[in-house]
Formats: sequence, C-alpha cells, structure tokens
Amino acid sequence: MFISLEDIVEKSKHEKKPVSELMIEQEVELNGVSRSAVEKLMKRNLSVMMQAVEEGLAEGKFKDRTYWRRC
Repeated sequence: MFISLEDIVEKSKHEKKPVSELMIEQEVELNGVSRSAVEKLMKRNLSVMMQAVEEGLAEGKFKDRTYWRRC
C-alpha cells in the first residue's frame, strides 16, 4: 500500500509502469480479486458517474455549467 503520491510516482518510474497499472495491481493484491474483476468494477463505476452527469444535465439544474458539454 502506498503512503504518499511521491511513493506512487517513485515506484512508477522505478518499475516503468503507469500509475494506473500500479493502482490496478494494488486492488488485485489488497482485495484478492482478479484483474478482470477490478476492470469490470472500474467500468461499472465510470458508467454510474457518466449516467449521474447525464441525469444532472437533463434535469436542467446545471445549465450554467458548460464544462461537461465540452468533454
């Protein structure tokens, strides 16, 4: 487990792996699940977040916030 962002960056440079890969590896190790299970959960979480943004925009509460429409 990493203590600081500096630790993560150091390990990333030392192992020549992207930070995202280190985080996936950590999830696999800490939770005792497969890489595909971690990726599946990540995809589900992204889908939920995107749906929440779409629902928020559709309700018209955030018409003054154009950032999400540019993404």
